[in-house]
Amino acid sequence: MEGESIEAMHILKSGKVDVIDKFGQVIRTYTQGSFFGETCFEQTKQYATYSYRAKVDMELALLTQSDLVVLLEAFPAFDSTLKAIMKARGKHEKRELEVSERSGGRGGAGGGCGRREYEPLTN
Repeated sequence: MEGESIEAMHILKSGKVDVIDKFGQVIRTYTQGSFFGETCFEQTKQYATYSYRAKVDMELALLTQSDLVVLLEAFPAFDSTLKAIMKARGKHEKRELEVSERSGGRGGAGGGCGRREYEPLTN
């Protein structure tokens, strides 16, 4: 939930999860293969900027902070890829937040709901 410390990376094995901004608006929906909470491996304590709600029955896999650190050390290519995804996601979320704040929590630009469904990244 928004404001809580991030303790694990969550990987959506099945189902759908809505991402909810501080205004209570659904800003995106994650689907099978998507993930969130990846910032848990950073040295400084990270706090959730969004809340998450299951849209339908779903199943999550969790990677705790210590397990994720071991994984990233063992697979440097995965570490680089995850950091690149985090950087791109951070830029995207910053733009989303700016749009949401300008519209007073009414969703995305142009008065639309600003909602997107995200499929997992594939190679």
